[in-house]
Amino acid sequence: MSNKKTVLQFTIVFIFILSIFSLQFLSPTYSQSAQELEDIINQKEDELNKQKSYLSDIEKRIKEISGSNYSLTEKVNLLNAEITKLQTEIDKRNIEIEEKLKIISEKEELLVNKKGTLDLISSQLYMKSRYNKDNYFSLFPI
Repeated sequence: MSNKKTVLQFTIVFIFILSIFSLQFLSPTYSQSAQELEDIINQKEDELNKQKSYLSDIEKRIKEISGSNYSLTEKVNLLNAEITKLQTEIDKRNIEIEEKLKIISEKEELLVNKKGTLDLISSQLYMKSRYNKDNYFSLFPI
């Protein structure tokens, strides 16, 4: 009778451990190598340099408009066109930032849920081990 009980306990522990490891494969894990992170940093630096050159082009255009022989109305219209282009670019960047913040908050929520699940499993294992200490050690005969 105790042999069946030991086998049953061992099976339960094995299934439980197997289920913990299978949870790891069901949900994505976000890990990147140092090279991948460096590539991302380089890509962001390139994007930043493009934006800087875009802004410097706008500054040159504004200086060109200011120093030109256009009438005041034409200068204002040209400056308004440049401001509209810049505002469009800013709005586009704001939308991208909002999307990225949404993705980050979703990932953060996923991590919090995983942590809660792991905390619950850990506490349940601890409690089971405390209550069934004698039964646990009987699984491994000396």
